[in-house]
Amino acid sequence: CQSWNWLVKYDTVLSMEDSAEHRFSKYLISLYFTVATLTTVGYGDIQPTNDTERAYSILLSLIGAIVFAFCIGSISSLAAQGNKTELIIEEALRELTDFFRYRPMPKEYQKRAKQHMFQLARRAPYKFHPI
Repeated sequence: CQSWNWLVKYDTVLSMEDSAEHRFSKYLISLYFTVATLTTVGYGDIQPTNDTERAYSILLSLIGAIVFAFCIGSISSLAAQGNKTELIIEEALRELTDFFRYRPMPKEYQKRAKQHMFQLARRAPYKFHPI
């Protein structure tokens, strides 16, 4: 009675061999299936047939996953930076309002100072939040 597992289904000849070279091939096949599953690449209609093709597809899958993770991280960082800039601008506006509360100035000057701050924040946000 022969045991059935994924390797028997994938390659019956390789599943019966037990030499050092075949053990490496078994390890590479299992690594290929693990990487294909974890990176959600899938197994596809065309599968690698030898160790070189498996190693190459493992490498490409891992590179693809790393690039994808970098892109998602960059987008998240940009979104977070935008929120920080808005918070810093709001804080600067509060400080300006507090300044005008303790140092009375004509309303026209207060209005112009607030407009200047908004214009500066729109044109050069790095002056409020260094990158």
